Amino acid sequence: MRPLYRPPTATRTKNPTTGKTTITYLADDGTETDKPTRRFDPDAAEHHGHTGSVHGQNYVGTYVRGPGHHQRVVLSVDRVPRPGLEADTAVTALTRVRNAAGTGMQAVVYDGALRGTHLDHLMRTHGLVVINKTHGSRKATRWFTLGTWEHTTPDGPCTHTLAAVDGAVTETGLDDAGD
Repeated sequence: MRPLYRPPTATRTKNPTTGKTTITYLADDGTETDKPTRRFDPDAAEHHGHTGSVHGQNYVGTYVRGPGHHQRVVLSVDRVPRPGLEADTAVTALTRVRNAAGTGMQAVVYDGALRGTHLDHLMRTHGLVVINKTHGSRKATRWFTLGTWEHTTPDGPCTHTLAAVDGAVTETGLDDAGD
Protein backbone atom coordinates (compact mmCIF):
# COMPACT_ATOMS: atom_id res chain seq x y z
CA MET A 1 0.00 0.00 0.00
CA ARG A 2 1.61 3.23 -1.12
CA PRO A 3 1.60 6.05 1.47
CA LEU A 4 -0.21 9.31 0.71
CA TYR A 5 2.92 11.36 1.31
CA ARG A 6 6.48 10.73 0.06
CA PRO A 7 9.08 10.52 2.82
CA PRO A 8 11.39 13.53 3.26
CA THR A 9 15.11 13.11 2.68
CA ALA A 10 16.69 12.21 6.01
CA THR A 11 20.22 11.60 7.30
CA ARG A 12 20.86 9.37 10.30
CA THR A 13 23.99 10.06 12.35
CA LYS A 14 25.12 7.84 15.23
CA ASN A 15 27.05 9.45 18.08
CA PRO A 16 30.11 7.19 18.65
CA THR A 17 30.24 8.03 22.37
CA THR A 18 26.57 7.71 23.38
CA GLY A 19 25.39 5.42 20.59
CA LYS A 20 22.33 7.66 20.14
CA THR A 21 21.07 8.12 16.57
CA THR A 22 20.07 11.61 15.42
CA ILE A 23 17.84 12.15 12.40
CA THR A 24 18.24 15.32 10.34
CA TYR A 25 15.58 16.11 7.72
CA LEU A 26 16.07 18.12 4.55
CA ALA A 27 13.30 20.68 4.00
CA ASP A 28 11.92 21.44 0.52
CA ASP A 29 14.04 24.62 0.38
CA GLY A 30 17.23 22.60 1.10
CA THR A 31 17.76 23.61 4.73
CA GLU A 32 18.36 21.03 7.45
CA THR A 33 15.92 20.64 10.34
CA ASP A 34 15.40 18.24 13.23
CA LYS A 35 11.69 17.76 12.40
CA PRO A 36 10.09 16.93 9.06
CA THR A 37 8.45 19.92 7.37
CA ARG A 38 5.65 17.89 5.77
CA ARG A 39 3.48 14.88 6.53
CA PHE A 40 4.73 11.35 5.86
CA ASP A 41 4.33 7.80 7.15
CA PRO A 42 7.38 7.03 9.34
CA ASP A 43 6.56 3.29 9.33
CA ALA A 44 6.68 2.99 5.52
CA ALA A 45 9.65 1.10 4.08
CA GLU A 46 11.02 -0.25 0.79
CA HIS A 47 9.24 -3.56 0.12
CA HIS A 48 10.29 -5.69 -2.84
CA GLY A 49 7.99 -8.01 -4.74
CA HIS A 50 7.41 -9.47 -8.17
CA THR A 51 6.52 -6.01 -9.53
CA GLY A 52 9.65 -4.30 -8.17
CA SER A 53 10.22 -2.12 -5.12
CA VAL A 54 7.49 -0.02 -3.54
CA HIS A 55 7.86 2.48 -0.72
CA GLY A 56 4.91 1.93 1.58
CA GLN A 57 3.19 -0.48 3.92
CA ASN A 58 2.90 -4.19 3.14
CA TYR A 59 -0.12 -6.17 4.30
CA VAL A 60 -1.02 -9.84 4.11
CA GLY A 61 -4.68 -10.75 3.72
CA THR A 62 -6.39 -14.12 4.05
CA TYR A 63 -9.71 -14.68 2.32
CA VAL A 64 -12.26 -17.36 1.57
CA ARG A 65 -14.32 -17.30 -1.59
CA GLY A 66 -17.80 -18.57 -2.30
CA PRO A 67 -18.88 -20.18 -5.58
CA GLY A 68 -20.45 -17.00 -7.00
CA HIS A 69 -19.37 -13.47 -7.85
CA HIS A 70 -18.67 -11.02 -4.99
CA GLN A 71 -18.53 -13.76 -2.36
CA ARG A 72 -15.07 -13.10 -0.95
CA VAL A 73 -14.90 -12.84 2.85
CA VAL A 74 -11.88 -11.28 4.59
CA LEU A 75 -10.64 -13.58 7.36
CA SER A 76 -7.59 -11.59 8.47
CA VAL A 77 -5.37 -8.65 7.54
CA ASP A 78 -1.91 -8.38 9.05
CA ARG A 79 0.79 -5.73 8.61
CA VAL A 80 4.23 -6.96 7.58
CA PRO A 81 6.44 -5.41 10.29
CA ARG A 82 9.49 -4.91 8.05
CA PRO A 83 10.71 -5.84 4.57
CA GLY A 84 11.48 -9.52 4.05
CA LEU A 85 8.90 -10.83 6.52
CA GLU A 86 5.86 -11.22 4.23
CA ALA A 87 6.01 -15.02 4.17
CA ASP A 88 6.48 -15.28 7.96
CA THR A 89 3.56 -12.90 8.50
CA ALA A 90 1.43 -14.94 6.07
CA VAL A 91 2.23 -18.23 7.85
CA THR A 92 1.29 -16.68 11.22
CA ALA A 93 -2.02 -15.41 9.77
CA LEU A 94 -2.76 -18.72 8.05
CA THR A 95 -2.02 -20.60 11.29
CA ARG A 96 -4.54 -18.45 13.18
CA VAL A 97 -7.17 -19.02 10.48
CA ARG A 98 -6.45 -22.79 10.42
CA ASN A 99 -6.77 -22.98 14.23
CA ALA A 100 -10.16 -21.26 14.03
CA ALA A 101 -11.46 -23.11 10.95
CA GLY A 102 -10.10 -26.56 11.80
CA THR A 103 -10.58 -29.08 9.01
CA GLY A 104 -12.80 -26.60 7.18
CA MET A 105 -9.58 -25.11 5.79
CA GLN A 106 -7.98 -27.54 3.38
CA ALA A 107 -5.84 -25.53 0.97
CA VAL A 108 -3.88 -22.30 0.55
CA VAL A 109 -3.24 -20.42 -2.70
CA TYR A 110 -0.48 -17.80 -2.47
CA ASP A 111 1.33 -15.50 -4.91
CA GLY A 112 4.90 -16.72 -4.45
CA ALA A 113 6.34 -15.23 -1.25
CA LEU A 114 6.20 -18.61 0.51
CA ARG A 115 9.42 -20.63 0.33
CA GLY A 116 10.34 -24.18 1.27
CA THR A 117 10.34 -23.74 5.05
CA HIS A 118 6.94 -22.00 4.96
CA LEU A 119 5.44 -24.59 2.61
CA ASP A 120 6.81 -27.42 4.76
CA HIS A 121 5.31 -25.91 7.93
CA LEU A 122 1.87 -25.38 6.42
CA MET A 123 1.78 -28.87 4.89
CA ARG A 124 3.28 -30.87 7.79
CA THR A 125 1.87 -28.99 10.77
CA HIS A 126 -1.57 -28.15 9.41
CA GLY A 127 -2.05 -30.76 6.66
CA LEU A 128 -2.83 -28.07 4.06
CA VAL A 129 -2.45 -28.38 0.31
CA VAL A 130 -0.35 -25.34 -0.70
CA ILE A 131 -0.44 -23.92 -4.23
CA ASN A 132 2.35 -21.39 -4.66
CA LYS A 133 4.21 -19.85 -7.60
CA THR A 134 7.46 -21.69 -8.35
CA HIS A 135 10.56 -19.64 -7.63
CA GLY A 136 13.30 -19.39 -10.22
CA SER A 137 16.52 -20.98 -9.05
CA ARG A 138 19.79 -19.04 -8.93
CA LYS A 139 21.56 -22.38 -8.96
CA ALA A 140 21.77 -24.81 -11.83
CA THR A 141 18.44 -26.14 -13.04
CA ARG A 142 17.10 -28.81 -10.67
CA TRP A 143 15.14 -31.68 -12.12
CA PHE A 144 13.83 -35.02 -10.93
CA THR A 145 12.50 -37.86 -13.07
CA LEU A 146 8.80 -38.48 -12.44
CA GLY A 147 8.42 -41.51 -14.71
CA THR A 148 6.27 -42.20 -17.74
CA TRP A 149 2.61 -41.56 -18.39
CA GLU A 150 0.73 -43.51 -21.02
CA HIS A 151 -2.67 -42.81 -22.50
CA THR A 152 -4.67 -44.14 -25.41
CA THR A 153 -5.24 -42.11 -28.59
CA PRO A 154 -7.18 -42.99 -31.77
CA ASP A 155 -3.78 -43.90 -33.30
CA GLY A 156 -2.84 -46.19 -30.40
CA PRO A 157 -0.97 -45.81 -27.11
CA CYS A 158 1.05 -42.66 -26.48
CA THR A 159 3.81 -42.49 -23.84
CA HIS A 160 5.32 -39.38 -22.25
CA THR A 161 8.46 -39.25 -20.09
CA LEU A 162 7.92 -36.65 -17.36
CA ALA A 163 10.26 -34.76 -15.04
CA ALA A 164 9.93 -31.98 -12.48
CA VAL A 165 12.17 -29.15 -13.73
CA ASP A 166 12.56 -26.37 -11.14
CA GLY A 167 9.22 -27.48 -9.70
CA ALA A 168 7.25 -27.53 -12.97
CA VAL A 169 6.12 -30.78 -14.63
CA THR A 170 7.79 -31.06 -18.05
CA GLU A 171 7.86 -33.65 -20.81
CA THR A 172 11.42 -34.76 -21.54
CA GLY A 173 12.94 -36.42 -24.58
CA LEU A 174 16.02 -36.52 -26.77
CA ASP A 175 16.72 -34.11 -29.57
CA ASP A 176 18.32 -35.08 -32.92
CA ALA A 177 21.81 -34.81 -31.37
CA GLY A 178 20.89 -37.18 -28.54
CA ASP A 179 20.79 -34.47 -25.86
